[in-house]
Amino acid sequence: MAASGHRINQLSGLALENSPKPRTIIIMEDQIISALEVLSSASAESLGRIFLQNSVIFKNAHGRLMKTIKRKEGSTVMELAETNFERIEVFFQKPEKEVVGNPYWVGVDVRVLDIQRFSRRKTYQDAFRCYLAERSLALEFEAWEKKNYQTSRVDEIVKNPSVAENKTGGHLAEFLTSKRQNDGCEVPPDGLKNGQKYLVIERQNPEHRAIVAILSLHSASRVRNTSFNDLEIIRSMLAADKYKNITRLAKDKSEYLDRAQSLYYYSLSGYSTGYDGEKIELRPFKRRRTDQGNDLQKSPVEGLSTENVWPTPSVH
Repeated sequence: MAASGHRINQLSGLALENSPKPRTIIIMEDQIISALEVLSSASAESLGRIFLQNSVIFKNAHGRLMKTIKRKEGSTVMELAETNFERIEVFFQKPEKEVVGNPYWVGVDVRVLDIQRFSRRKTYQDAFRCYLAERSLALEFEAWEKKNYQTSRVDEIVKNPSVAENKTGGHLAEFLTSKRQNDGCEVPPDGLKNGQKYLVIERQNPEHRAIVAILSLHSASRVRNTSFNDLEIIRSMLAADKYKNITRLAKDKSEYLDRAQSLYYYSLSGYSTGYDGEKIELRPFKRRRTDQGNDLQKSPVEGLSTENVWPTPSVH
């Protein structure tokens, strides 16, 4: 055990070397594996002593490991999708029009209500429409950014994930104000930010762009809670043989995702009943009633600005 203790001290010393000066340490995977092997074989006494000396390093390492180790229900983001892979694959084998469905409401930006609906219903279609809604908001914001400022926060984060740590930068507040003033729509900031995270993952994994759509059916909250700095772990999982089925589906369904998003956009300008599938009236929306029978009259969706909608592929 003495050798193990000496090795831990060496690893600790390497991490702390020149600690007053911020620096980037490039560590190969075999070095990480070697370090984990040493830790797993070390005595409790050695680990306790080293922890007291280097508690910050241990806490940082633990925080990063928590992004990958098993969590609630014994599942990681990808493992939960793997467990339910057959159901997920069956869902995405359906025609795009069927998986997207139609909106059930009128009077405001349908995307906002699709996000609200998912908070109380957990069907695959509800999850997928919530994903498409949040992604759509992020794409609209990005188009607005590029039009007004010739920049994109998503692209900046893809290039440098640490940019996301700047909570005061960007033009989100201005965009939300313009939506409120021009469209009379209260866009949920968290929903838009979730959509930005989806776009970052897509652009980090261009050949497997549909991966977030797949994960959204079971693991949406876990994806949303993963920091931008740790999103690249999804790329590592896609490369693992264990998840080859998910990787294949994510690649096969990339164009399918484009068509589904297009259909979702088209559905926003259609007609709806004003009720959800359970005949429960949703809020908020405007209604008109006929003079005869006091029945709910269909109204076109209001509040959706088409000026800055991100261009989407045509549906064939």
